[in-house]
Amino acid sequence: MPGKRIFNVESDLAWAVALQAEIDALPPVSPVTVYPVDISPVGPWGRPLTEEH
Repeated sequence: MPGKRIFNVESDLAWAVALQAEIDALPPVSPVTVYPVDISPVGPWGRPLTEEH
């Protein structure tokens, strides 16, 4: 997507860091930002384990 800015929100910090590293290694044709958010501990597929946040 040339000329576009891509912004991705992820609930799993480890996944977000790994994903950003993969994207940065390409490099993409448009800037991509992977933004991790804290929604409490997460389980499979980034779903919260509690309703804490």
